[in-house]
Amino acid sequence: MDGNNSDDNENTKMWTPRIETKLINMLRDEVRNNQTTGRTTSWTIRHWNHYANQLHNIYGFRYTGVKVRQKYQRLKADYQTFKRLQAQTGLGWDPIIGTVVAPDEFWDKASRNVKKFRTKGFEYF
Repeated sequence: MDGNNSDDNENTKMWTPRIETKLINMLRDEVRNNQTTGRTTSWTIRHWNHYANQLHNIYGFRYTGVKVRQKYQRLKADYQTFKRLQAQTGLGWDPIIGTVVAPDEFWDKASRNVKKFRTKGFEYF
């Protein structure tokens, strides 16, 4: 087994849907708190380290601020990709399973980042 597979396995253990949801909720709460106080939300490494510590205290995994920020960036990119895919003209939507319905030809030409949404939608959409 090469190092990349090991890293992928560890990343999967550290970032379960439950933990991803917790991170999203923490970030959402921060944005909402800032909106009520009139401040803007601009996350610094101090913020990411704070979230890493909170996640460690709850779930026991050793997160770093950098890893938490990278996870946020991946989730944000997936959200944007899925949103563009879902809004694309000529494609359908299956509300039961939350996936985009498209002909095989579309999926054959799609990039890897888009193809991952063929059988399962973006659960945070």
